[in-house]
Amino acid sequence: MKRWFMLVLAALTLLAAACGTTGTAATEPAKEEKAYVYPGEERQMAYKNPAYEDAAFAEGTTYAPKFMDEAEREAFAYTGTVHWVESHNNHVFTVLSLPEGCDGTQKYPLVLMLHGFNSTLDEWTYYVKGLNDAGYACLLFDFRGGHSGSASRSDGKFTQMSFDTKLADVRAVVAYAETLETVDPNNFLLAGHSQGGMMALITMCDAQLKDRFNGVLLLAPYTDAKIVERYAAPEDVPDSASLLVCTVGKDYLYGAWKYEHIIWDALPSYDRPVLLLTGGADEIVKVESVQRVADTIGSNATFAVVEDGYHDFQPELMDTVLTGSILPFFETLVK
Repeated sequence: MKRWFMLVLAALTLLAAACGTTGTAATEPAKEEKAYVYPGEERQMAYKNPAYEDAAFAEGTTYAPKFMDEAEREAFAYTGTVHWVESHNNHVFTVLSLPEGCDGTQKYPLVLMLHGFNSTLDEWTYYVKGLNDAGYACLLFDFRGGHSGSASRSDGKFTQMSFDTKLADVRAVVAYAETLETVDPNNFLLAGHSQGGMMALITMCDAQLKDRFNGVLLLAPYTDAKIVERYAAPEDVPDSASLLVCTVGKDYLYGAWKYEHIIWDALPSYDRPVLLLTGGADEIVKVESVQRVADTIGSNATFAVVEDGYHDFQPELMDTVLTGSILPFFETLVK
């Protein structure tokens, strides 16, 4: 009996060894997690915006912004021509607005206008006519994935948008602008509002573009995301996070961490004129934040506060902002 018991025990032991267990259920080997790889500016976004196939936005069609009331329409209405620019196999919705009376033989100074966070090119609606009337061509575009809803007409999803995809778009649109016969290639000016201002700062630090513009206009540049303060290293950023009531993806956070280091180190060496304007009543970008940017740029920066101005300057302030600050500054930049 004892010998039989020992034989059974030995058989069970051999069976357990063959199954890789000592009496407990076999466990699945742990799956190796795929390391995150930051796509940088090379990202091609999978989402194709149906606006590209919409006849209303076909190449060469006329674009006109919408207004809240007739008074605003009379004061600020402008028209532009729709163009589609390719950026990493995606379509970027672009509008070129030229001074009235342009017959195709003149060459105008060009203002490239970068919109802010969770927005579109329509952010610049109140500026374009005044710039056109003063003899400037305006080139506006929707960043890929630039809006969390459906307002953007460019390809891309908001959660795939990053500062590098935006920089790629700026480069693509600048390359397109250089093919235009109605703009003066020696007089390219850059303007950025809010996070478009942050993108302008990044452009000012970009090896390919920093010398392309005669000067830069920054309207309430948003540099307060402070991703560096939130996360010790870029590898620490989460898959997503809340920013200004929106959810941004890992690519955005990773790129923000990178560029928050780059701009503060590089801006003191920027050698072109920069005008910084911000509203005294701006609740999004504080005056001291813009002052820090101006101080970092140094002697090439001019900083002014528009009293009673909000983050988006009100229509009733446009005459003061344009004729009092922006146009005199631009006049000093045109060769």
